[in-house]
Amino acid sequence: MSGCRSAARFLLASIEEFTGGTAGEPQGAEAIGDTMDMVQRRHKDVYEDKRLAGLHNEGSGILKQLEEEQGPHAHTEDYK
Repeated sequence: MSGCRSAARFLLASIEEFTGGTAGEPQGAEAIGDTMDMVQRRHKDVYEDKRLAGLHNEGSGILKQLEEEQGPHAHTEDYK
């Protein structure tokens, strides 16, 4: 559970960096370029974060297991 909380804090901090900036909208080509670089860097950080990758893999495994347990009849009207 602590890994999930840590990942959530990381994502919230990333979102805050995008939305809570006090500088407002970038003015001029250089500021826009700097902002674009920051966004790309932050996206890369998020996609490469080991906590998030672990949660993604764990979730994929759980979904696969649930699909296997439900079997081929899970998507029929009679099953519901």
